[in-house]
Amino acid sequence: MFLSTLNISVTWVKTALKKFKSNNGAIPNDGRGKKAKNNHVSSVLKADIMAHIKQFPVVEGHYTRKNSKSRYLSENLNKRKMWSMYKIQQEAAGVTRVATLRQYRDVFNKEFRLKFFRPKKDQCPRCLSWKNKTPQEKTDAARLKYESHIAAKKISQEMKQKDIDDIKNSPDLKQTRCVITCDLEKILTCPKGENGDFYYKSKMSVYNFTIFVSGDQEAFCYVWDQTIGSKGAAEIGSCLWLFIQQKVQEGIKEFVIYSDNCSAQNKNQFLFSLYVMASIKFQIKITHRYLEVGHTHMECDSIHATIEKSVKHTDIYVPSQWYQAIRTAKKTRPYYKVKEISQEEIFDFKPLATHQSWDKIRTSTFREVTVDGANPGNISYKVELDGPATTVNILKKKPGRPVNWETIALAKRYKKRIALRDRELTDLQDLCRTGAIPSAYAPYYNVTLPAILSDAQEVPPPLELSDVDSDSSGSESSDESD
Repeated sequence: MFLSTLNISVTWVKTALKKFKSNNGAIPNDGRGKKAKNNHVSSVLKADIMAHIKQFPVVEGHYTRKNSKSRYLSENLNKRKMWSMYKIQQEAAGVTRVATLRQYRDVFNKEFRLKFFRPKKDQCPRCLSWKNKTPQEKTDAARLKYESHIAAKKISQEMKQKDIDDIKNSPDLKQTRCVITCDLEKILTCPKGENGDFYYKSKMSVYNFTIFVSGDQEAFCYVWDQTIGSKGAAEIGSCLWLFIQQKVQEGIKEFVIYSDNCSAQNKNQFLFSLYVMASIKFQIKITHRYLEVGHTHMECDSIHATIEKSVKHTDIYVPSQWYQAIRTAKKTRPYYKVKEISQEEIFDFKPLATHQSWDKIRTSTFREVTVDGANPGNISYKVELDGPATTVNILKKKPGRPVNWETIALAKRYKKRIALRDRELTDLQDLCRTGAIPSAYAPYYNVTLPAILSDAQEVPPPLELSDVDSDSSGSESSDESD
């Protein structure tokens, strides 16, 4: 009856009496939860783990914040994979005591500011921020800000779709107007493959700037490697300049461009200076609209996904293989058109900006910018897509002969090939020596590349503009996966 009332067993009572008698009539304190943690990492293990993590080179982020303290490892890595590689390395060296996954993860999290690189458009930071707020944090002001963000997303998407529909539904309009979306693909590394040695070595970067033409459903891929150029305003502007010249020859008089808000690449005075020059030179109209931050998925992203899917199980050892892989990624017509950029085709647009007055204009706030050769030097911009436009003439009036925008010469951005960063060439040659890069491709790294770089210039300084959405307030993406 007593046991049933308290819902306890006979064993429970016997144990309590036993402890009572053995402790001079006092029940000892409950020891549950007092056991010391057994996941302490010794100094030797910690040193081994840190040494292993430091073997992995950080990668160049495609879309990282200018002042970020975090550094990025290859997106193909995660903590579990790194631990497995650590375990294999330690066992091969005859080390008997190896850290557990939990210990490896703890050292990684506590001792390093490392993240695994992830594509920039996975999730909208503003929408995530709203989703994660507590009911108390969802104030009227916060709700208004979120609803304004969603409204701006809807407006930009509707405007883009209308421009696309107009082109598709009007064959005559398509003869003179070109609607495009454009974006830089995430950095393509070379070599690429599942060989474990690749993770420990620095690799070359290959860039692909893609332009998709709505209506014609054509994709133009402008490609180059890091010895040719970087990924800033000069390179992106030069690709657009090549495209504009080609389309003008085909009779296009108006360009409508959609992109994300990356200030270093496509939202800056240097690119707008190019637009002004092109509009006057060719008597064309250019309108560049920026999609809402966090919701910038475009047709270009589908092209990039097709490229990455096509090489998922393919090893790539030299940049030219990337170019060929892009050419053959699409299996149906029209195929992707690949243009290999040379340094002769990369221009410096900063001198153009010196003839224009941009000092008092905040280009980072632009949501739409328009230039028209019919009104030379006039630039109309909006800070909200559904708001009013502000028009200013940005051409400087200087004494003497005025600038002839129809014949002005463009300066080359680079005079020499760009040197590889510290240890990059050495690491690549080590991969050739160990056979990780097959002997058929070794001459490129052992002979061709050193010859090309024998008179190379220093690595360019960091971008002057933040390589991130200029009006994004979201935090960086993080990775807590194992």
